[in-house]
Amino acid sequence: MASSVVIPASFLFGPKEMKLFQRWQTEEHQIPEYRRDELPTALEFEAYMAWRQRDRNPQLERISGVSRETALSAVDDSAQADQGSENDSTRVKAILRATKCKHSLHPTHPIVLTAVDPTTTISGGGQFDEGEDHRLPYCPVCTIKVHLKYLTILQDKWKYHGGPWYHANNLQASNKNDYLLGTRAYHRAKVELLTVVYDVEDWADAEVKWEAEQSDEQVDNETAKHSATAALSLYRKEYKYPSTISISSNDGGLEPTHALVSMLDVSTAPPDDTSSKFVSFRSPDTCIDAEDWHDTSFYNDYFYTLSQSRILYCTWSADLGGIMYRDLNIGDTYGDNEHILHLQKLITEELGQLSPNSLFESEKELSSSSHIYLVWMENENGMVNDADGSDVQLFNNFRAYPTLIGTPVEEYAKILGDIEKDSNVTDKGGAEYGGDGPGDLVPDTDAEMEDPYDDELDPERVTEKEDLDVNAVEPAFEWAGEMEGS
Repeated sequence: MASSVVIPASFLFGPKEMKLFQRWQTEEHQIPEYRRDELPTALEFEAYMAWRQRDRNPQLERISGVSRETALSAVDDSAQADQGSENDSTRVKAILRATKCKHSLHPTHPIVLTAVDPTTTISGGGQFDEGEDHRLPYCPVCTIKVHLKYLTILQDKWKYHGGPWYHANNLQASNKNDYLLGTRAYHRAKVELLTVVYDVEDWADAEVKWEAEQSDEQVDNETAKHSATAALSLYRKEYKYPSTISISSNDGGLEPTHALVSMLDVSTAPPDDTSSKFVSFRSPDTCIDAEDWHDTSFYNDYFYTLSQSRILYCTWSADLGGIMYRDLNIGDTYGDNEHILHLQKLITEELGQLSPNSLFESEKELSSSSHIYLVWMENENGMVNDADGSDVQLFNNFRAYPTLIGTPVEEYAKILGDIEKDSNVTDKGGAEYGGDGPGDLVPDTDAEMEDPYDDELDPERVTEKEDLDVNAVEPAFEWAGEMEGS
């Protein structure tokens, strides 16, 4: 299936390199038509660079912003094990080695299991198809190396265009598109790597279990060296891509806040040096169960957290007499669509205007928990557009909430079943971005229900579209920063 957000390969390759890449696509690799000229995956990039290094003139210009040594380095210089002859071996023996790095695979690897027993259920469901070639190009260790190297290359390219923080590096508007492409490419490769790591973790668990049960039969040193267990150890040692925090070279660094100096002043209020809508607040997602295990791989990556959040496009409905919404981050494109990219752009522009201290706090807050984003297109009169049945427009406003209770779309959420109609939770929506401070999200069944907003904000009382101008809907729809040209 084609990606909903296309990143052109020309982002990574220069004009001459792009011609070679197109030739490789045509002559050496079967790539679906819809993915031609798109940014390659980690394994595709590795295959292309191996072809280029083997068959092309080494004097060709390097990739801008990426060292030639890094781009052309071999995945593993020791990966030249004897291939043997497939003519005098069974299909199972031939499948015990990866096709590119030539390293042997552990007996518990899914590819080996399906070769030995075609009825074995493979990852993702289904069974082994005798008519398909299920051999792997790389062993688990080399697979991790391929992804780490590609992530480093994309990170270098992103930095070349001003990443991680565009505004902090004082870049001009002409560089913005390349910066955004770099942001998207880097985070896509990062998610691709972590998806592979999840599989490697499962394989490593199977290896440990097998070795415990087969005490009289152990794998040889070569297989153990390139097993999933070794790959997982390599990943934990070599993965050096934490939070994408960067400050301007002209800045002396982050200054300690009063809370850090005193070690006693603990507050959830927003920093004093910012009027931004990005403030700290308590929400159910910020607390971790001490008795449960949580994967923290993505905690320092707010781009990933945002991609997993609900993005609700809001419009005015005359029939409803209020605001309705539709979920933009759902279905086959969940986690990877143009709406996520556009919201990332709006948030990045907002964060780029903050001081280093505020930037750090805001990015940490966005990374720590998943919010619900209400987004809308504000028209020239400062009002939410009508629900005229047309396709979703690219929004120019957004606002984040920890819950839909107490927001302008609460009644519509109850109609859809997103909120229980008999909910007795006293909640003013928390201190959503732009609020006055942290909200109390603890259910209070003894307290009397309060109207979360002024009368003109109650969806049941709003009868005229004109009531929904910018001033009337504050603080629920606070202006989220003017877009350029809007």
